[in-house]
Amino acid sequence: MIQGINVDPVNPGGRPSPTSLRRLGATWIRLVSRDDPAIHEYVTGCRAAGINVLSVVARESAGYILPDADMHQIGNEPDNTGASSWTKTPAEYIEDWRIYRETYPDLPMIAAGMASGDVTWWQQVGPHLQGCAAVAVHPYNKSATAAQTLLTAYRKVRPDLAVWVSEWFREPDQIVPFLRMLRSQSEAAFWFCSTNQMVPGMGLLGTSREQMWKAAA
Repeated sequence: MIQGINVDPVNPGGRPSPTSLRRLGATWIRLVSRDDPAIHEYVTGCRAAGINVLSVVARESAGYILPDADMHQIGNEPDNTGASSWTKTPAEYIEDWRIYRETYPDLPMIAAGMASGDVTWWQQVGPHLQGCAAVAVHPYNKSATAAQTLLTAYRKVRPDLAVWVSEWFREPDQIVPFLRMLRSQSEAAFWFCSTNQMVPGMGLLGTSREQMWKAAA
């Protein structure tokens, strides 16, 4: 399983060194696609260290596709209405996907991370996405057992696709069983997020969560 971490290179506190990422065992990062010198510099450093990049075309991207990324996630939480959601109807998302897929036919792409916990939105969208490598899910606020049930439901809609958990977070006492479940039920999983300077209370590095992450290795 790909094991990655969400980072924010524009935030000085949200861009851990490639060395610290490798020490954790992370082989990928996930970040929002923006045409910013700090992002380009950080991506270059990570790739030189053997760390791959998942780039998210989110609301903040203004349509920008990061050219050096290894994988591109089109949209973020379109099935939800939270502060981080780039909310779309199924029809709007299908059209967005078509545009990106036809504009960049050679780039590998995965679907937006679903966060509602309701598979209905994906049931209306998934069958219509051509050239899609994976469905992505954000199983927040769920036990390992409940998250496994959710991932299974998403996989059933498009059994031909990989399942990427592009954001996940649990408190320290739940990290080990949750990460072990992810390793058996998904092809990739990205912790959210790298440090408390990026999002207070959700950081991995320099917290007790880091030790539990290592314990699950």
